[in-house]
Amino acid sequence: MSNTDKAGAVPANKDGTNQSLIIRPEWLRLPKPGHRCPASGLCRSYLHTLVRDGKVGTVSIRERGRKTGIRLINYDSLMAFIAKQGDSGEQSKKEGGAQ
Repeated sequence: MSNTDKAGAVPANKDGTNQSLIIRPEWLRLPKPGHRCPASGLCRSYLHTLVRDGKVGTVSIRERGRKTGIRLINYDSLMAFIAKQGDSGEQSKKEGGAQ
């Protein structure tokens, strides 16, 4: 019998007790209006701005003949964008920029 559950998570403790594991998603769905993204804490409108400006990778899934679909954001590209913002903030502090 395998030591993994349906999600592929392996208990961290050797005694068999389960520990909470964070599973990194590949794609994120835009949050509902008025809610924030659970992975980043960003609001829906700001995520739409990032998508529109091409700052994060996305894919749109829509069935043929349907008017609406689902917009998914690539998790890695969103995290890279956030990390880059932190890096540029650190760089401006080193250069004596405004804080």
